[in-house]
Amino acid sequence: MATWVTLDDSALADEFAKLLGRQGGQWSPVLTEVDSDGSLTDQIDMSATMFLDVGGAARRVARTIFLGSATGRAVKGITIRQIHLGTVIPGQGVSIYNDALSRMSGNLFFLYNFDDRYYFNAEENLNKVANDRSQKYRGEDIHEEIVSRLKTAIGRTPEVQVCPTSPSEVQDLETRQLIILHPTFSLPSRASEKDTAETEALNILKYSGGDEKHRIFRNMLLFIAAKRDDVRDLENHVKHYLAWHSIINGDSLHEPITNLKETRLDQATEKVESSDNQVRTSLFKTYRWTLTPLQTDPNQDEYYISKSTTDPTDGRIVKHAFEEFISEEAIIIDMAASLFANKLNQYVWSSDTYRDHIALNTLWDLMARHVYMPRMKDTSVLTKCLQQGVEEGEFGYATKYENDTYVDLKFQEFISRPRIAAHSPAVLVNPELAKLIKEEEPNQPKIIEPEPSNLPPKVHPDPDPESPKVIGPKCVVVTKTLQLEMDFGANIDTLHDEIIRTLQDDGGEVTVQIIVTADKSDGFSENTTRSVKQNSKQLNAEFKSD
Repeated sequence: MATWVTLDDSALADEFAKLLGRQGGQWSPVLTEVDSDGSLTDQIDMSATMFLDVGGAARRVARTIFLGSATGRAVKGITIRQIHLGTVIPGQGVSIYNDALSRMSGNLFFLYNFDDRYYFNAEENLNKVANDRSQKYRGEDIHEEIVSRLKTAIGRTPEVQVCPTSPSEVQDLETRQLIILHPTFSLPSRASEKDTAETEALNILKYSGGDEKHRIFRNMLLFIAAKRDDVRDLENHVKHYLAWHSIINGDSLHEPITNLKETRLDQATEKVESSDNQVRTSLFKTYRWTLTPLQTDPNQDEYYISKSTTDPTDGRIVKHAFEEFISEEAIIIDMAASLFANKLNQYVWSSDTYRDHIALNTLWDLMARHVYMPRMKDTSVLTKCLQQGVEEGEFGYATKYENDTYVDLKFQEFISRPRIAAHSPAVLVNPELAKLIKEEEPNQPKIIEPEPSNLPPKVHPDPDPESPKVIGPKCVVVTKTLQLEMDFGANIDTLHDEIIRTLQDDGGEVTVQIIVTADKSDGFSENTTRSVKQNSKQLNAEFKSD
């Protein structure tokens, strides 16, 4: 039987090598791989007791295939059924030999499998060569290929930074930037793994250079990252692509195989194309996670990352990321003026610096700096919001503030779309102040008094006099000063029950006036005075101040 032909006999091996060599190629390395101590076939047998129990399953399979690999035949190699006939002893199962054959495929340099037929050839098996070469690539080689492919896929897009290796590579700009994190920084695929993507994103968010140089425009940054398992799969695909590419073209680690022709050249070309497609598909699947910086407390320099996923299988990584950012309102493309007015009340008008007004370019600067502010797509979104807000009375607008005067102040009026420029003097005005100024403008027509007439005034005769009646005082005024430290409500209740009701019970028409007097040695602020004056008008109360 074929399995008992021991090819490790030197005399027999030499004879086989001479006979096969007449058809071309060096067969001695093939014989060594098929049947020699320490060969890959021998190592497979030594790896499992079940292989040794049948006398070396891998060696017996290899000998059978070798004897069926004679050159010059019309059809190369033998089928699995023929392998079974040459190896299986009656009473044995075929599964052991199938397992051995499976381990041999792709691990032996000279074993080929084509159209389900197995044979040895004097030329190295390219699958084995590619597999060995793939193990030689280091992480830097693989990541360099990934970064290169990302840059190619995205193209020249100024607002996108592809895989910076340090925060200093990300410019500190007042315009929006999308950062695709380097594959060394990834999201965890399981709880036991560290979230290096979030750590790196926060590092870039806070710093813009060495020596912990703090970044200024933090609200302009968004991120794309990958999960750990997806990165591992991508790295494996890239390794195999690089290996097959090197077989044809060579690279810094490997020389190309120069004698490729016919079937082997077709095989290598097909493998380069298929592995290239695998890398492309895996790349788009991998970089699909969006990371948005958020800040809960404006007074604390602490941030966290919100994560979401996209589906960029069509290759448009950036497009799908932006769509996800917009759907999550991480990027605002249209904002209602009333909502923006609430943000201004919370973060701008409440400050002493911008209590009355703020320059438009300063407002955009603040929005670009602070993560708790709305992250608008660009200045056009802000100017549209401001235009709407001025018309709706959410805030005022002036072309400039000069000599304590708001020039061309607009409030609840249409304005042309304002322009945000570095040296523009245009300002946004606190709506309370804008309303107050507008109400104080002399826009009412003067009332013309009639000139006095020369005619004598008409004299109306008095009615018949009557005897005067004896009555009490026609007007009663009671004054009481209330202390705010006391129970204000209780004092009012007492005044009503004991004085007001008593006068009403006697048929009197009672009018109650509340006079609020407030004193402050250093004077009340303009904002407070304006607010009280405005509230007094709303309550139809008289307002006086000294």
